Amino acid sequence: MNKLRNIMLALAVICSSVSVFRMQEVTVEAREDYSLYPMACNAFEVDELENNGTFKSVMCTSDYNAAVEKMNELKEGGVIRHKESYSPTKIINMYDGVVYSYPQRSKKNTAVIDQYIDGTKYEKTTYVTVHREMRYKGVASYDPASGNGKVHIVLTGFDGYIDLKNCDLVPMKAVTNNIALYLGGNSTYDGEEPFRVFAQQGYFKAEQNGNYTDLVYHCFSGWADPDGDGRPAEWTFRVGPAAEWMSEGSVYYSDDGYTFYNDRSYSSQAGIYYSYYMFLPLRTRSSVSRNTFNRFLEKKGKNSSSKLWDTADTFLEAQEKYGMNALAVFAMACMESSYGTSRYAMERNNLFGWTAYDSDPDSASWFPSVTQAINEQMAINLRGYINIDDIRYFGSHLGNKGSGVNVKYAGDPYWGMKIAAIAYEIDKTDNDSDGTLTDFNSVSFGIVADDRRTDILKAVKGEVLYNTAYGATYQKNHTLAVLGAQSDWYQVQSTSPLDENGNIIMNLSKQGMLDYDWNAFTGWIRADEVTMVNSRIVSLSTEASADAVETCDSSVFKDGKLILSGKAYWPSLTGLSVTQTLRLQTQSLAEVQTYPAESSAEKDIVTWKAAVDLASLENGTYLFSLASVYEDDHNYDHEYYLPGDFEKAADSSFGGKTFHLDEAGDEEKILTLTVSDISCGRGAVYDSEKSACVCVTGYENWAEGSGCTVKASQPDDMLRSVSSAEVLEDAVIALNGTAFIEGMNASTESEITHTLILVSLTDGVETEIPAETSDAEMPMDFGDGYDYTRIAFRALIDLNELDPDDYYLAVRVTNGEETRQKALFSNKESVDLPPVEINGYSARMYASQVANNRMELDIEKNQTDLSVINKPYRRASTYSQKALTLEGSRLTIDGTAFIFAASMTEKDHPVTKVLLVGEDGAVHTFAAENQACAADPAEMLGLQVSLSNSCFALSADLSELDPGVYRVYLDVQTDSWHDIYEMYNYRPVDASMQEVESRTYSLTADKVRSRYLITVTDTGLEG
Repeated sequence: MNKLRNIMLALAVICSSVSVFRMQEVTVEAREDYSLYPMACNAFEVDELENNGTFKSVMCTSDYNAAVEKMNELKEGGVIRHKESYSPTKIINMYDGVVYSYPQRSKKNTAVIDQYIDGTKYEKTTYVTVHREMRYKGVASYDPASGNGKVHIVLTGFDGYIDLKNCDLVPMKAVTNNIALYLGGNSTYDGEEPFRVFAQQGYFKAEQNGNYTDLVYHCFSGWADPDGDGRPAEWTFRVGPAAEWMSEGSVYYSDDGYTFYNDRSYSSQAGIYYSYYMFLPLRTRSSVSRNTFNRFLEKKGKNSSSKLWDTADTFLEAQEKYGMNALAVFAMACMESSYGTSRYAMERNNLFGWTAYDSDPDSASWFPSVTQAINEQMAINLRGYINIDDIRYFGSHLGNKGSGVNVKYAGDPYWGMKIAAIAYEIDKTDNDSDGTLTDFNSVSFGIVADDRRTDILKAVKGEVLYNTAYGATYQKNHTLAVLGAQSDWYQVQSTSPLDENGNIIMNLSKQGMLDYDWNAFTGWIRADEVTMVNSRIVSLSTEASADAVETCDSSVFKDGKLILSGKAYWPSLTGLSVTQTLRLQTQSLAEVQTYPAESSAEKDIVTWKAAVDLASLENGTYLFSLASVYEDDHNYDHEYYLPGDFEKAADSSFGGKTFHLDEAGDEEKILTLTVSDISCGRGAVYDSEKSACVCVTGYENWAEGSGCTVKASQPDDMLRSVSSAEVLEDAVIALNGTAFIEGMNASTESEITHTLILVSLTDGVETEIPAETSDAEMPMDFGDGYDYTRIAFRALIDLNELDPDDYYLAVRVTNGEETRQKALFSNKESVDLPPVEINGYSARMYASQVANNRMELDIEKNQTDLSVINKPYRRASTYSQKALTLEGSRLTIDGTAFIFAASMTEKDHPVTKVLLVGEDGAVHTFAAENQACAADPAEMLGLQVSLSNSCFALSADLSELDPGVYRVYLDVQTDSWHDIYEMYNYRPVDASMQEVESRTYSLTADKVRSRYLITVTDTGLEG
C-alpha cells in the first residue's frame, strides 16, 4: 500500500513542486490557530509523532517532494505539517493512519466524497456524516495557499476523494500506541472547538453468542467529550453469522465489509465473505413467520404502543404485491423509527425517516396511516433506489457506501450494517435462538464477477434487458438473486419492473404504485459471469429417465403455520427452471388458497417446502396438492395429491382452533387437515400462547364445561367511527356514525345517549350538540358475549348557532352510569364537505390530514377561494423552508412548495404566491420568485415526478398592511394543478418582533395547529 501511495504522490508532485491542487475557486479564509502543536517552520515541516503526543521536528523545506520522501523514511510516525491546515494538529500528509470526517469546517454536517480527484464527467459521489472513520490511502494534492487538498480514502467500500479541509488525519502510530490527539475545530457549522481523542480503528471479530457464532463489527466515533477522558464512543453491529473460515475470537480488518485482512494496513488478506443480510437483493422474499415480528418487538421492550405493532401482515402483503423483502424493510423501519416509537413515527406515521434530511430533520413526511407509509416505502421510495434508470441506483441490496441503497440513502456509512444486524436478530427470533435460521442462505444470490459491466438478457442468448453498471464510470458488487439454471445460464430476478412487452419500464419516477410480478420480471445471465455468494444452482440435463417422484415426507406445526416438505422431481431431469405451488382444497375440491413452495435442487433431486397460514382457515377438512410447472418444457408439468403415509405431526391448537392431520381414501392414502373450534364455554376463548381457555373482556373465573362468569367491573374503552356527513338546508350539517363502550351491553333496551362535542382549538371550550341514538343496521359482533346494537348516532350541527372558531369533533357516549368521550377520525374522502356560507362567514367540515384525519370544523371569514383547488390526490400539499425571517417590515422566505404527485418543472410553469389573510377576510397577495432547485427534492423524497422548479424565494414589504393579525397561506399552481393551503410550524418558534418607526411587526406560531401569524400594530396612535 505504501508503494502505491508513494507512486501517486510522486505523480502529483510532477504537476507542481508546491501546489498540486486544482481548485475551481481558491478562497483563503481566516481560521483560528489553536497553538496546541506549535510549528517551528513556515514551509513544509516534516515531523515524527512522539509517544507523549508531541511532534518532533525532523525537516523544514519548501520542496514538497523532499518532504514526502523524508516522511516515508520515518514510516509509521512520519507526518507533514503546514501552517495553513485547518486541523489543530496541522497535519496535511502522513505515512499511514486513519481519517475522520469533519464537514463542519465547510458549514455542513455531511461531506461529499468524489469518485475522481478532477471532477470527471459522469463520476459518482456519496456523502458521509461527521466524525466517521475512513481508510487512508494517501494525500493526492495540497494547496498551500488555501490549506485545502484532496485525500484519497475508502469509506466502507467507496474508493474516492474527500477535501482535506473536511477531515482530520490521524497517524497509525497514534492508534497503535494509544496516543491522544486534538482534532476538530474551525467549525463554521456548530462552533465545535478542538477535542482530545484516543483515535481507534474499526475491526470485525468472530464472537460466540449463545448458539451462534456472530460476525461483529466494532466501530468508533472520531469525537470524544471534551470534558471526558478522550475515549470515543464504540458501537457494535452483529451483521450476521461469521464465515466458516473465521476463527472464534479472531480480529479482522476490512474497508469494505467483505474483503477481510489480518492486519491494520490491509496487506495480509484473510478471505472474502459477503454478509447475507447486507448484500441480499431486496427483490427477494422472506419466510420469517408473521408472529415473529411482534415477538421481536417484545424482545426490544416494545408493545402495542409501537407503530410497528401488528404490522407483519402489511409488510408480508406488500412483499408479495410490490416485490420487496419484508424482513429487510421491517428491519429498516425498526432502525429508522426506533422500533416504531420515534416522534415522527408516532406523530406522522413516518417509519422510515422519509424526507427527514440531515440539514432539516423536521421536514419529515406525514402519512395518513402506517399502512400507507409501508406501502409507499416498498412500492415507490425504495423502488427508486433499486431502479436501473435512477441516478441513485448502486445495486438492489442494503450494502454500504461502495454499493447498494446505502450509497445515496443515508450519510451514515453503517446504515446497511445496522439494518442487517436487526434482520439477523429477527431471523434468530424466528427460531427461538436455537442455533438455526429461517432466512439465512434461503435465497441463492451472486455477484457479477470481477465487477465487469455485462448484460442481463430477456432470454437465453436473447435481447438485452439491461446492463449491470451503475453508470458510465462505476460498478461494484452488482448482486443478483439467482432463481435457477439452464445449461450455462442463470435466471435472475429483475431489479426493475417490466412492461407487457418484457422491457424495462423507464421513467419510473412518473409512475404510481406498480405491482411487481415475481414470475414475469426475470432475466438471464451467463453463469461464468457470476460469482455465487452462497449455494450454487447446479446445471443439469434436460431429459427424464423415469416416472416422477412425488412425496410428502414431513409436517411441522410452528408459529401458526403448517410446514410441509417433500420431493417432486423427474429422475435425471435437470436444467429446466421449475416453479412449485402448494394448493389447499376443500373436500369438494374447491380451491381455497395457494402457497409458493421453496424449491432447491441437488443434482436431479428437487425438494420442496411450503408453509400454510393456519389463521386464514375456517372449520372443515382440507386436501393438499403440489403443482410443478416447468417454464421451458411444459410436457414435464405435473400435480399430485400429497400422500399421508408418513409420520405426521401431533395435533396443534392455534387461534382458538384445533388442527388435526390424518389420511383418507381406500387405496391411495391422501393427507387431510381437519380444522375445528376449541370449545371453551361462555365468555371464553382459547389462548394459543397460554395453551388454555381464557376469559374475554367482561368475564372471569373460567371453569371447564361451563365457561366464565360475568365480571362485575366494566372495561373503559370506547370505539367510534364516522359513516357519513352531508349539508342540509338552512346551514345545517348532518353527521352520522357509531360509538359505544366496549364490554357493555348496548341492546335495544339499553339506556344509551350520544352527544356530539365541538372542542375549540383556540381555548378548549366544549359545545355540546345532542344526538339522536338508534340501532345500527348491522350490530357489531366481537364474540365477547355483549350486544352491540344500539350504537348508531345522528347529530345535526346548526351552524347559525355556533360562534366563529376552529373546532375539532368528539363524541360522548353514556351507557347507564358509564360515560366516555373521544375525538372522531375518518379516512373517508366523502366527509370533506363543501364550504357553507353563513352570516358573512365560511364554515367547512373535513378530516384534517395534518392532524391524522381528525374531524374538524372551521368557521371563519370568507378568506381564500377554495373552489380553485385542483389536485391529483387528496393528500396534503407540502412545503419546507430553509429560512423564514421577519426583518423590519420585510418578510423573507427561502423555501420549497409543491402539490403531492404534481410535476413542477420549468415546462409546467409553476407559480408560487404567499397570501396574507386578515381577520376581515381580506387577502393580500405577494408574488414569489420560482427558482430551479440546486437538487431535485423529488429524488430525496422518492417521488415519481420532477420537482426541479419547486423552490421559491419571497421578499415582501408589509408596510402597506393595515394593523391586524394575518394568517399565512401558500398559493401553488402549475399548468395542470392548483392548491391553496396554510403554512404551519411544527417546531417551537421564538416570537420575532420588529419595530419600524411607529409600527411593530411580529411573527409567531399560533396554538391552533401551530399556524403562522403575522401581527401588525400601529404604536404611533397610542395616547
